[in-house]
Amino acid sequence: MPTYFRVPFNDKNHAKALGARWCLDHELWYAPDGLPAVDAALAEHWPRIEPTPPVEVFPGEDRAFGSRPRLAVDLIPTTCWYTSVRSCVEPDDWKRVSLGVKLRAGRKCELCGTPANREQDIHLEAHERFDYVDGTQVLKRLVCACSRCHHAIHYDRAEALNEEQAAREHLRLTNGWDDAALDQHLRKANALWKQRSGRQWELDLSIIENAGITVRLPEADKRAERAVHFHRVRPPGSTLDEYLVTLGFPK
Repeated sequence: MPTYFRVPFNDKNHAKALGARWCLDHELWYAPDGLPAVDAALAEHWPRIEPTPPVEVFPGEDRAFGSRPRLAVDLIPTTCWYTSVRSCVEPDDWKRVSLGVKLRAGRKCELCGTPANREQDIHLEAHERFDYVDGTQVLKRLVCACSRCHHAIHYDRAEALNEEQAAREHLRLTNGWDDAALDQHLRKANALWKQRSGRQWELDLSIIENAGITVRLPEADKRAERAVHFHRVRPPGSTLDEYLVTLGFPK
């Protein structure tokens, strides 16, 4: 039987050099059966672990939520920054969630249909889709998204990395949009983001808890400390829109 190891991402090249192999099914590095020298070498650096079963069913999840358009820009309100499913569960539990989302999607992006491709630097990840209802940020769905789609979803990040054109092109191709339709979508997404960023939100991760995973929600005061309130930090005499432009956000 192969032996699996908890190898941090930044150590993957080191593990590979020692003879470790990558198991796609479990997304873990392992020492092949019958190679005790490799097992011993890996054990000097990283702990042995047993693969954990993936989670594919989240009771209460709405698998149709956010399906139109196929790929949409979804900007997280500044008052919700730095809190996510990943930050509220144990690392092993997030791995189970992420792996289950990929497996049930057949290891293809649910938004554009692209499979993972290491040569093209395309990987898959679990993306959270939230609704904002009565002061609560509610996790409605988990989607398997490729890195290109995930980059387009978080369009503000693409802009910050000077990769706006790549994100625009992917949005156009995936949705069959022209420039006018894309620009209209971006304006609506930004307007909604600014509106939602003007208030504090509670966090509801019930569908994760319903799957038997322990969730540690951040305390309200701690979440408020992490939040960014542009209304509070903009210079006196400037409007919110003017201040956002100085930060590089689109008009």
